[in-house]
Amino acid sequence: MTDGGIGQWLSGAMRETFGVILPTQCAGCGRPDDSFCAGCVAALDPHLLVWTVRGPGDDVEARLEVSAALDYAGVVRAALIAFKDGGRTGAARQLARPLQAAIDHRLALTRTGEPDAREVALQQVPSTRAALRRRGYDPVGLLLKKAGLRSMKLLRHRGGHTDQAGLGAKARWQNLHGSLVADRAAAGLDIILVDDILTTGATLLEARRALTAAGARVLGAATVAHTGRRASGGWNPG
Repeated sequence: MTDGGIGQWLSGAMRETFGVILPTQCAGCGRPDDSFCAGCVAALDPHLLVWTVRGPGDDVEARLEVSAALDYAGVVRAALIAFKDGGRTGAARQLARPLQAAIDHRLALTRTGEPDAREVALQQVPSTRAALRRRGYDPVGLLLKKAGLRSMKLLRHRGGHTDQAGLGAKARWQNLHGSLVADRAAAGLDIILVDDILTTGATLLEARRALTAAGARVLGAATVAHTGRRASGGWNPG
């Protein structure tokens, strides 16, 4: 492991340890609690929806079905922000529940009518190196770990795109197009994509494009939450 890798591991491990053992505030509502109060735990109970994301154009090949467990609002939004950008890694245990529910939901839909379906692999949307350095841990990877699941490592960033914040759906798709590349080991695999938040779907579509180009079959995606955002060329409820 490189010095940078050791530093990231130690940072993430220390944050998770202290986020569990030290008195703190509820990651959902801010009230004094070790991690989550009972009310916020209940607010994280999944209520699954299926969304269809699409890129420019309206052909079937441009669409991707996504199972999302929660609305990105209120407690859910606060908890995900605290987890991703506030160092509250102790929140992973509760946030892993809705992610696992979304994955199970997507697997069930995928296998309907396919009794002899092949094993399906999970592939998370990878964090950028800058995000990993800033946080010291990989949020989606940590959620999968807490759920007892593991992502393949088939995708990597090629670079060259700008920050997505503030961009509309079409601009996000154009910004990300070609930014990911998939390993040739993806060829022949059936894959479900995994991410934390569904906004316009541009990142998931780029991940699907890269994996498909490498010979994989992407069967859909699963996320913890969705923003409900709708925009021209973006996505609409399926």
